[in-house]
Amino acid sequence: MAKKMKTNFDRYWGDFSDMNMLLFVAVVLDPRYKMKYVEFLLKKYYSSVEGCAKSDKVRETLTTLYAHYKSSISGTSCESVRDQTSVISEIDAINSSNMWQSQWEKYLEKEHDFDDKSDLDNYLKDDVEKTKDFNILTWWKASSKKYPIVSRIARDVLPIPISTVASESVL
Repeated sequence: MAKKMKTNFDRYWGDFSDMNMLLFVAVVLDPRYKMKYVEFLLKKYYSSVEGCAKSDKVRETLTTLYAHYKSSISGTSCESVRDQTSVISEIDAINSSNMWQSQWEKYLEKEHDFDDKSDLDNYLKDDVEKTKDFNILTWWKASSKKYPIVSRIARDVLPIPISTVASESVL
């Protein structure tokens, strides 16, 4: 019985390269843990160097997922909203007597936007939540304006059932 259990365990959890990276992404999307927790665990379980390499794999998966979501959001992305606001501001600037000041402010805003990080970077950089009574779905709903793309990823990844039942176990 123990050998059969070990075989099943190894099939799903034995080798890091065979593990579903969405399991780690789900941990990162929990604001109580984030990437810091995954890095901590992987460094404790593996050597420091190997743990860092595995953490990089998780981060790469998350970044790829983020890029996919960002590219699939068309017409409602932050950039298009910002561009529309910029056009309206430009029209207002032309009509105002402070045209040079408005253009200067627009220039500074573009410079600032160039240095802006993605909402994924901001989410990972922000502190972890330290609350005992915590509802992750409510948190993501409330934080969807602050992290628009990451919240969409959370909305899709977090409801995925973690456990699996082999088809032969069902019958």
